[in-house]
Amino acid sequence: MLSWIADYLELLLSVIPRITAIEENRTALRCRWGKFTVVESGRWFWYWPVSTTIQSWPSNLVPAELPQQALTTNDGHTIMVTGIFSYRIKDFLQLTLELYDAAGSVDEIVAGILAEYVRDRNLEDLVADSDSLRALATEALEPYAVTVERFWLVDLVTDPYVVRHYGIRAPEPTQEATDG
Repeated sequence: MLSWIADYLELLLSVIPRITAIEENRTALRCRWGKFTVVESGRWFWYWPVSTTIQSWPSNLVPAELPQQALTTNDGHTIMVTGIFSYRIKDFLQLTLELYDAAGSVDEIVAGILAEYVRDRNLEDLVADSDSLRALATEALEPYAVTVERFWLVDLVTDPYVVRHYGIRAPEPTQEATDG
């Protein structure tokens, strides 16, 4: 009933200039009338909300965790795997222009790389070679000016439900694992 008052106040506030600051360890991208400007951390500036949008990202390493996925390895084992990675954005303008939802898109690309990585390797080889996983993710994100600094596979376990209900055998422990 009184929504017209809220709409009127929102319109009025959008034409009033405001001052804002970019936090430490963050970099912002300011778009004013279709022109982009990169704003470094710790700077204060005026902006008009009607003509300016501001997006900011951490300028240091960005940690991210992938959701747990049920995947099948090259040798037929079904496993549950989660990945944790950290990345650095080299060019904020390029990332913003290439991807609509930058953080969500980076997570989806890396989740696809993880699925492909698991499908192409045997169960024993997954943990031993994490550098090639980081290199694959960096190569896939290179067009978006993103570099993957670290990548870990965590929660690498066989799923008992899948094993029990679908008749897939769990990997047998090796002699070295039982001795050591």
